Amino acid sequence: MTAIALVGADGAGKTTLAEALVDQFPGRVVYLYMGANAASSNIALPSTRLVYALKVRLERKARRERGDSSNEPISLHGIEHRRDTRGSLWAAARLVNRIAEETMRQIVSWFHQARGSLVIYDRHFLFDSSSAGGPKRRLSERIHIWFLEHIYPKPHLVLFLDAPADVLYSRKQEVPKDYLENRRRAFLARGSSMPEFVALDASRPAEVVYEEAARHIAALLESRAKRFKRPRLWEARGGRGEGRSNNVPVVAGASPALSKDDEEPGPEIVISESGDAAEWDEFLAATEGGHHVQTAAWARVKGIVGWRAVRLIATADGRIVGGAQLLWRPVPVIGAIGYVPKGPVLSVDAASIRKRLVGSLVEEARRRRINHLTIQPPSGGEALVDELEAQGFRHSSVPVAPVSTTVIDLRPDFEELTARLSRKTRYNVGVGGRKGVCIREGTEDDIVAYYDVLSATAARQGFATYPISYFVEMWRQLEPPGNLKMFVAEYRGEVVSAQLIVPFGDTVVNKLSVWSGRHGSRRPNELLQWHAIEWSKRNGFRFYDFEGIDERAVEALQRREPIPEDLKQTVTSFKLGFGGDAVRYPPALSLVRSRALRWGYETVFPRISGSGLARRAVNRFRVGLGSGKPSGS
Repeated sequence: MTAIALVGADGAGKTTLAEALVDQFPGRVVYLYMGANAASSNIALPSTRLVYALKVRLERKARRERGDSSNEPISLHGIEHRRDTRGSLWAAARLVNRIAEETMRQIVSWFHQARGSLVIYDRHFLFDSSSAGGPKRRLSERIHIWFLEHIYPKPHLVLFLDAPADVLYSRKQEVPKDYLENRRRAFLARGSSMPEFVALDASRPAEVVYEEAARHIAALLESRAKRFKRPRLWEARGGRGEGRSNNVPVVAGASPALSKDDEEPGPEIVISESGDAAEWDEFLAATEGGHHVQTAAWARVKGIVGWRAVRLIATADGRIVGGAQLLWRPVPVIGAIGYVPKGPVLSVDAASIRKRLVGSLVEEARRRRINHLTIQPPSGGEALVDELEAQGFRHSSVPVAPVSTTVIDLRPDFEELTARLSRKTRYNVGVGGRKGVCIREGTEDDIVAYYDVLSATAARQGFATYPISYFVEMWRQLEPPGNLKMFVAEYRGEVVSAQLIVPFGDTVVNKLSVWSGRHGSRRPNELLQWHAIEWSKRNGFRFYDFEGIDERAVEALQRREPIPEDLKQTVTSFKLGFGGDAVRYPPALSLVRSRALRWGYETVFPRISGSGLARRAVNRFRVGLGSGKPSGS
């Protein structure tokens, strides 16, 4: 029964080292967050997550009242370490919840230790309290610290990741240097009274820090094994560390993903968080099912609204044969969520590659403490659905992405493409040309005008939008390599409609078309869409994907029936008027780790999924919590 605490100021590398130990140190190793930040906790009481979510909401309200319209993330330090000025009743309730939270996590630690696991604490409550308050603490704070000092169990070893404040600040510029220096000194003062307290120089490379930490942990385990006359942890039980070298750190960049020794041979899986992945992007462009949402460039775009990315790439004989880009982000109350859009992508249809990739995604989600993981296979990825189901995924009740679309095959000549238009669409395209609507190619200077029209569309249709910085970043990431085009429809110099398309591989995707709501009788939208189709044909692309129509329309067309009456005069009927083929994508499937979250996801959400509240909540998750522009009704 052994627990190791990793402590240090922000930027010291505690979480990086903890993850490396979980993945690389021999034996069964369990990660447990033991700090005060509810947003980073892999487990927490519902009351703790609720209080944190309320604090975030109040902070956003305070920002609005101050006239602060920035999209800067809310500082966790400002929430968790702010001195509470509310009454004694609130202080007492907060104290009770804190002690209950800390006790619950200690019980979880004891449970894992009793099963023979080495438990790695990311932070420790006793050290987090060392400098959280000022020189004059209120009664509830003094009681809390007394509890931690005299009653709460101490870890068997504390590894203090020490580095100068300048180094820490250069890594993580969230708090002032003097704050970092004060915490550093408080940690040293606290540790001076503990017999098992070791300071490590955290200014060195992560792999060097890992090796020294691993030596101290191995020495402790050795001494405890002799003291209690029992086999060493890594000899007593097999685990994910068996047969592996423990000097390979998990750091940002690329490192091999490790698999169990008894699994059948398969491709090597390389995990990468690098922002540059030119070879991966080239693989996607050349592979059937490859999609721009799997590229590193798209990950950088999603980073604007808080998503992070990690890629799992399967290689064989030195070449890429498959992979997936996992987007993930922390969410208050729920914990971290993850999403694999249009992936994994495979160039070789082999069951061993599918199994290895899906298994690696599940393991990576566990390592990053992702409680809700959704995967939507790419077009043609039906076999992946079977593999996902075999590994515990269930069909998602959350509409994370379109499952139906209409696709135009651009290989016929223009005459045949024109003939495939519905009579109404063909007439309306002609109206636009005759009534003075002009189409031109947009530039970066048109993003503001595009966003104004998007805002009008969002207000009219009632959805949340991404911030304008999202579209600026999209332009800067996708336009230079030719993966983004904008077309603008004007009438007498007024921007009426605009459209972003993404040419990638052999397909052009209609990313987002917007309309101001003005001059509809001049049919700017039909003319704009037809211009984009013509451009795609002239530039040698094979398909034009409208990216999303109502699934009921596809079902009706497959039965050779008219589309439902309520879908006529909608975006779905507008897209179908251009003569494409109705296509169904493989469905999205989800894996939910938390039992409480799984119950709500499988029981409650299906009952309310059709409500406006549920749709708005899902939309908020898509655009990033707190980052979307409020939309009208």
